[in-house]
Amino acid sequence: MSCVTLDAKTEAAKLVQDYFKSQLSRAASAKPLLDLMLSSSENRPILFILHERMINLPPQVMPPLLRMLLAEVEETLAETSAPAPTHALFFSRAFSADALDEGRGDSNEADDTGNDEEPSGLAGARKRKASGKHAHPVDAANAALGRQVHNKKRPGVTNEHDDGLGSFHPEDEFIREAATHSYTFRFPAPRDASETFEPPLYGRILAVPYTKMPAVLERLLEIWPAPA
Repeated sequence: MSCVTLDAKTEAAKLVQDYFKSQLSRAASAKPLLDLMLSSSENRPILFILHERMINLPPQVMPPLLRMLLAEVEETLAETSAPAPTHALFFSRAFSADALDEGRGDSNEADDTGNDEEPSGLAGARKRKASGKHAHPVDAANAALGRQVHNKKRPGVTNEHDDGLGSFHPEDEFIREAATHSYTFRFPAPRDASETFEPPLYGRILAVPYTKMPAVLERLLEIWPAPA
């Protein structure tokens, strides 16, 4: 786990900024997050936290790493008298939770409109969410970790963050709950996607107020406490 301030005059910071701006400039719904990133400055820095651990590593390793990283950031701020970041920025990967539903798309049954073609991607996820037929992201995350999933579909949706997509990293679901800005976009499909089975993958950009990071860390430690 590492971090970089987006206003830093480094090639790494510029690459991150350019990539995020290229994605956030494509949709009107991403404008609040784009405006937040553009407001980043030396006096109002935004901290990009990179935590791309391998998905076959248990989520229990993440809270201690985040705790050490935040402690190092605080030490640096105290030593340099630099202004604290306004937000912590996270990049998360997600996939369609409905990929867990074996046989989806193989049925010839038509919907209420007589159309047997179900929309794919985010449109399909939103449609299934509205009818309560989509797989829950928590179940999708457990499946990504190789855990048994007993209930792939859950009736009723009360979580505003439940968009029918599952996070590769379960901790991202809790980080997302603390985010004030969020944007999800589709990764381009591989060139041979039409010839092979290629489940749709998505990217999420999350902005969490830096003052909320201690609470986020505490929440993660409650869920995945350090071994006794």
